[in-house]
Amino acid sequence: MGVELHHFVEGRYFLLTKPDRTQAPPEPEDAPNTITYAGYVRDHASEHRFFLVDIFGTAQGLADEDTKLCQRIMSMEELINACWFPDFESMKSARRHLGTIESINLG
Repeated sequence: MGVELHHFVEGRYFLLTKPDRTQAPPEPEDAPNTITYAGYVRDHASEHRFFLVDIFGTAQGLADEDTKLCQRIMSMEELINACWFPDFESMKSARRHLGTIESINLG
């Protein structure tokens, strides 16, 4: 499955909601806070399990395609839950529906 995913994701933009481990929930019984990354898949590891991605910011603070905040490695398992877009503009437009995207990715 990794090879098929590699062909699907490389060169595409994504929004990916993950638990935010830097902040604890307000109350112990509350669900974890989440953060939605906006990024681009640049390259893959030889075994197709890890991908080098450019992070443009969180979906709330997204500026433009030239504003790359960092690069990081994400695993295939993390990227399986992403919402995919063919270009930056379509990803940027999807931010308006952030609540829906978070619901999809948290399932």
